[in-house]
Amino acid sequence: MANGILKVGEITTSSGSGNITIGSGVTLNSNTPAFRATEGDQSLSNSAATKLTFNTVDFDTDSAFSTSTYRFTIPTGKAGKYYFETYLEIPGIDDGEYGQIYLRVNDTTSYNVVRVYMSGTNQIFRQVCSSILNLNVGDFVEAYAYQNSGGSQTAVSIYFSGFRIGA
Repeated sequence: MANGILKVGEITTSSGSGNITIGSGVTLNSNTPAFRATEGDQSLSNSAATKLTFNTVDFDTDSAFSTSTYRFTIPTGKAGKYYFETYLEIPGIDDGEYGQIYLRVNDTTSYNVVRVYMSGTNQIFRQVCSSILNLNVGDFVEAYAYQNSGGSQTAVSIYFSGFRIGA
């Protein structure tokens, strides 16, 4: 050990198996909380922001995603930097029309608004929106979409996921 740095290739117990206990003052980043929620189809009104709804939770390590509010809320003791990603497809967007997807924090601030204008008729808007956000306990994140095709459209293949990347 030199300059307070310990470099090892492997740590094992004296018996060669079992758990290793690490003392206090050690922080391990395990990328939790983490979640992934999905939804089959969702109707999007014309020219209106629509909060995306997710009723199926694939996993949620800290029970921080709500299927009643469709938001991920930062739990106590878990403030820090988070990576979020959401995806959807909107069929039926025509020339000059657009689809849009974005993340929203605390009902006030929108992040990484992705807007794509289509060319041609009956095109499919496919987009991933992702962002790294520095969040406090109690902050919440939601996914939104928008389209201006002149009528309602059905978004498909929708998901929303995220995980903590550090303090």
